[in-house]
Amino acid sequence: MQAAYLFRSPRWKHQNAVLAIAAVGDWWTWTVVSRIREASDGDDDVEYEPSMVQQERNFKASPWSTCYRYGMEASMRDEAKVVEWVKQRFFV
Repeated sequence: MQAAYLFRSPRWKHQNAVLAIAAVGDWWTWTVVSRIREASDGDDDVEYEPSMVQQERNFKASPWSTCYRYGMEASMRDEAKVVEWVKQRFFV
């Protein structure tokens, strides 16, 4: 839902991808949510409305990763993938 709001708001029209992480206790998973078309111009102070999620989507999400227990070997491998994704987007 938060990605739906972010990609609908003209305030964030420069944002083309979001790294989403879901975690509960020691368990976590991640995905990348990407914009699929330009944000429309409008009021920069768009307020969140639950109905926004029901509107036509302007984003797509990659499949969620396997759910890992933090600290396990497989978790560390996926953590490295997340760090690499961030480096590629922000530290080019």
